[in-house]
Amino acid sequence: MCTTSIKRRTKGIYYKNCDDADINNKPILDYTCGRLVGFEREGAQVVEVIKPLYKPYGFYIAKGRMRNSKVSGVFITRMRDYQTLISLARILDPGDEILEIDGVSVKEKNIMEINKLIVKKNKIFLKTLLVPIGKIKENIYNNS
Repeated sequence: MCTTSIKRRTKGIYYKNCDDADINNKPILDYTCGRLVGFEREGAQVVEVIKPLYKPYGFYIAKGRMRNSKVSGVFITRMRDYQTLISLARILDPGDEILEIDGVSVKEKNIMEINKLIVKKNKIFLKTLLVPIGKIKENIYNNS
């Protein structure tokens, strides 16, 4: 859960974390915020990600394969900036595989279809498989 304070004032109210950012489904933070919602049986985690108003989510994705693997998928390749990296740390990291966006499987979708699932939403729920610690630098993507 994000707990970083912000100095922006919106309509007379200060918002300090993700829980406060989702009032009436309107994001008002200056940075991307995320929180762990739960775990699935197959080892996946479900996370909620809230984007700042008029800004992107702050992470880049690519469809491809990890090195030495024949299985393709959709992976988080990098973060836009340091603030996004910090605010999503241990929730979403480069190398994590995205399995679903808002309950829709992305395994057979192309990047344009995946973008359509994300682009007009202020908040998304992602089901992801975490990259093992120490393996982040080893992850190489094809078709990035």
